[in-house]
Amino acid sequence: MPLGPTCPCCHARVPFRRTQIGVGKAFICRNCGTPLVMSRWQSFLIAFPIIAVYMIVRPALRSMDLAFWLLSLVMVAAVAGMSWLFMKPQPVESDKAEAG
Repeated sequence: MPLGPTCPCCHARVPFRRTQIGVGKAFICRNCGTPLVMSRWQSFLIAFPIIAVYMIVRPALRSMDLAFWLLSLVMVAAVAGMSWLFMKPQPVESDKAEAG
């Protein structure tokens, strides 16, 4: 079983950038041609807890420049990694597929 998101129809891997850029916009599976979309709600559920922890811890690290920047980099990597691992593309409803 491959890590990361796959097409629900043909199980081909979805490109990493689709989990990061253009969430909520329809795209076509390269393998089978099915119109897919990454859910904005899933993206929010993955990113919100990580960003909330960052916002809580951030004021305590403001005085320590290196620790603050390291935490910032870790949080960006965590959001990118978690969204790549846990976001699942869904087939687009027919009315959205015709518009996109």
